[in-house]
Amino acid sequence: MIELRCPDLRARALLFFLRPSWQNLRNIYGEQDYPENFHKSGFSFGLLKSLLIDCGVRRVKRIIKGYRGIPFLPDCLHVRGIKE
Repeated sequence: MIELRCPDLRARALLFFLRPSWQNLRNIYGEQDYPENFHKSGFSFGLLKSLLIDCGVRRVKRIIKGYRGIPFLPDCLHVRGIKE
């Protein structure tokens, strides 16, 4: 099994669109307060699922355990799948 958690770029972009702020911008790009603390890329569930399937991961599912801020936005992009 493979399990990933990363920022949900679609949700983060929506939050920035609704309320432009430095904090919402840092949520997209990382705090960048030390060299390793930045996001090299961002994903939506559809894009991440497609990349995982291309790498041989099957039964890719999104896990939603909670919401943050706005009730319909998940707190992160949490994905599980099976590498066959």
